[in-house]
Amino acid sequence: MAILTADQLKQRLQELNSFWDPQQYRNLLDFYVLVLPRIFSCERCGIFIVDPDSHEIISAAGTNIQEGELKVSLNDSLAGKVVLTERPLLDNELRNPSGGQRYAKQKTGYQVNNILSVPLFGVSSQQVIGTVQLTNKEPDGFTLEDSQLLQQAAHFIAVALETLQLGKELISINNELESQIEQLRTTLPNNLIAESAGMRDVISQVTSIGPLPLGVMITGENGTGKEQIAKLIHQHSPRVKEPFVAINCAAIPDNLVESELFGYEKGAFTGASQAHAGKFEQASGGTLFLDEIGELPIQVQPKLLRAIQEQEGQRLGSTKTSKYDLRIVCATNRDLNQAIEEGTFREDLYYRLFSIHLHLPPLRVRPEGIVAMSHSFLRDISQQFGKQTKGFSRDLVRLFESYSWPGNVRQLRREMERLVALTPDGEMLSCHHCSPELQKESSDCDGGDASIPQASGTLPEQVEQLEIRLIKQVLVEVKGNKQQAAKQLGLSRPGLYKKLQRYGLDERF
Repeated sequence: MAILTADQLKQRLQELNSFWDPQQYRNLLDFYVLVLPRIFSCERCGIFIVDPDSHEIISAAGTNIQEGELKVSLNDSLAGKVVLTERPLLDNELRNPSGGQRYAKQKTGYQVNNILSVPLFGVSSQQVIGTVQLTNKEPDGFTLEDSQLLQQAAHFIAVALETLQLGKELISINNELESQIEQLRTTLPNNLIAESAGMRDVISQVTSIGPLPLGVMITGENGTGKEQIAKLIHQHSPRVKEPFVAINCAAIPDNLVESELFGYEKGAFTGASQAHAGKFEQASGGTLFLDEIGELPIQVQPKLLRAIQEQEGQRLGSTKTSKYDLRIVCATNRDLNQAIEEGTFREDLYYRLFSIHLHLPPLRVRPEGIVAMSHSFLRDISQQFGKQTKGFSRDLVRLFESYSWPGNVRQLRREMERLVALTPDGEMLSCHHCSPELQKESSDCDGGDASIPQASGTLPEQVEQLEIRLIKQVLVEVKGNKQQAAKQLGLSRPGLYKKLQRYGLDERF
């Protein structure tokens, strides 16, 4: 199950990770450690970083020095002196080594005779973030020219060092958010994507009313996720640890509805070989979800009304009254006001059932959620089927966005199952594997990616519409990787960002 906002955040983090690869900058630091002693004709090079929390200077890379191996106080080391003064240090007669040098000798057995150390300034902060130092240049020691040259190299070392730290922080943040995302997913039912304004409003209302002891009516077309919203209400209520029981009133024969709702005793009717608890008893303490309540037979409605009002009822064939403690959440795709006028639904039951009305918009009026939801389904179904695919082709994206989806989310899920099942491993999902219902609705399946979407308006307006569509399609195809998208579109990365901002697309990817 996916929450789009979380998935978008995760996608952006993954994108950033592709650019901020700590290993690349780790290798770059090792390169400097290797090459600088050769350039300056000295024995060793060390790169150190400041820990502002511990007020220590710590080895980041160095000749025969492991990352984190050396840790000394800023106030008791030559490297610390460079950090505190923000000035280079050149000493060719190191007669009185600092505590840091003595510690290093004890730790590594290495004797420092002369030293050149320069500060590393952060690119963004312009504050000293560490030092780079060279040791033991023989026979004459280091020169002022060496100091000037090392200061020039220090800028590039600082870039690598700062970026390495940023990459590590990014991974830490990514791991933490991954954990938070997984926790968030456990609070929401499968298939629920809060992408459109309408769905975000629904989710917002659910979080507000979930803790309150109110009846809720959920309306919407078949397949819009009414049961998922009902589960979400339950999960946000104090009854979350108690049962969530669902019954589809339209799927039960009229003569069995009462026994399913309220249960029956042994011998209550032919075939009742043992007692059976009804849905009201099963849900006691928790939430009872009455799906398709508009299909409830009129003769059963008075007993349902009494059960809700009195929080009690009787099994068929019993004189014993059972007490109920539950919350009622209902759903329907019918116009209950019309049903009341037609005499098929009781008006008093209508007003007793709910205090809050939530309407789920059909998928066709929230097309911005289709692709995001499809990606969520693709991930789940691929894992379920053990398949690996390369995402969506452009023609499939166009088809999904233009199709009306009369079966809503349920139909989309089934279509994704078909596509994953029929697409060979390692290939891209294409509309050629779509069901006949979708294929007959679009010419994209004949023309492939060469087809051009129709646009309206002036020529500049049409160009703008086409540009927006192409950018969206490419971003979906590359899973939000803006560097790849820019390359595929023939744009610079800054140029792509300008267009995203201009068209208000940046927040979606």
